[in-house]
Amino acid sequence: NGDDGWAVLFLQNQNKNLLAHTSDGGSTWTTERFVWNPVSVDFVDASHGWATGDDPPPLRKDGVWSTANGGRT
Repeated sequence: NGDDGWAVLFLQNQNKNLLAHTSDGGSTWTTERFVWNPVSVDFVDASHGWATGDDPPPLRKDGVWSTANGGRT
């Protein structure tokens, strides 16, 4: 729907990325921190999406994560 959205935010002062989510068309956003560093996110509908990223140093392993429940898990 037009109200749900996802974005990757870069926090330059912390050299860290966050995932941000809105469910009200961008009026408010919530952010989530992860052990891994998100790089991109894409949803095909409100439930199904994928994120790419990497582990923090020294590991730096790339990964792809998926959800089928709107990002709850």
